[in-house]
Amino acid sequence: MGSEDTLTVLEIAEILIRQLGFSKVDKRFIDKFEGRGWNGNVKEYLLDCSIPKAIGRKAQYNSKDAVIRIVREYLEQKKNL
Repeated sequence: MGSEDTLTVLEIAEILIRQLGFSKVDKRFIDKFEGRGWNGNVKEYLLDCSIPKAIGRKAQYNSKDAVIRIVREYLEQKKNL
């Protein structure tokens, strides 16, 4: 399932920086492909949730909360290796 919101690459990067505990990060932006990371990449990606929504399903998390949750789960699993 997906959520009905989106995040920019910068927003995802800032979540990762915070969750990983980095304090001084030099972010550099190179825009050679009209806002895409590489030729053929899409600027924005949004999943169609209309079918699950039509049968009463709803996303548990919005995009931001989902990214935070997966980073925290990854760090917890890494700690237990």
